[in-house]
Amino acid sequence: MEIVFFLTIVDDYTRCTLVFLMTHKSETQHFLESFITFAQNQFQASITIIRVDNGLKFISMRNFFLKKNIECQRTCVYTPQQNGVVERKHKHILNTARALIFQSHLPLEFWGQCVLTVPYIINRLSLFLLKNKSPLEMLYNRPPSLSHLKTFGCLCYATVVSPKKKFDLHAQQYIFIGYPLNKKYINYLI
Repeated sequence: MEIVFFLTIVDDYTRCTLVFLMTHKSETQHFLESFITFAQNQFQASITIIRVDNGLKFISMRNFFLKKNIECQRTCVYTPQQNGVVERKHKHILNTARALIFQSHLPLEFWGQCVLTVPYIINRLSLFLLKNKSPLEMLYNRPPSLSHLKTFGCLCYATVVSPKKKFDLHAQQYIFIGYPLNKKYINYLI
C-alpha cells in the first residue's frame, strides 16, 4: 500500500507533535480516536477542545466528540490561518522532510520515514516559545536525551546475531531511516 497522506496533531500547551501516515483520508478517524484514548490513558488528561479543518473526515466524528465531551472547533472554509499552529507545523514537517530526503539521496518511496523522523527531532529541540524547553520536556518534566540521534540516511551496521561460519559477516550494512516509537531505530538493507 502506498502512503499518500499524513495527519498532524499538535498539543497547544506543549507543542508536542505527532504524525500518522495514512493511505486513505478515511483512516483519520481511527488515528484520532486512538490518539485521544492514548492521551487519556498515558497522561490521565482529558482533551477538551480539538481544532480541525472542515474536512468530511472530521465532520463524520461528531458523535465521537459528543460522547467524549470534546468541543470540536472547525475552521471556516479556505481559512487555514484559523488553525495556524497545525498549518505552520504541517508546512515545517513537509519542508524538513523534503530536506532530509534530498540530503540523504534516498528514493522518494522513503518520504514517509522522513515525515515521521521530523517530529521525532523537533519534539526534542528547545523552543523560544516554551522558554527554551523542548516539547517533550514540557510533557515529561525532564529534558529528553539527544545522545542517540543520528544523521538521517547515514551508513549504519546491524550485528548478525548468529553467523553460520567463523568467517561470515558479523555485521550487515544498512542506511539509517528513522526512529519509530516502538524501536530505537529502523534500518534499510543496502
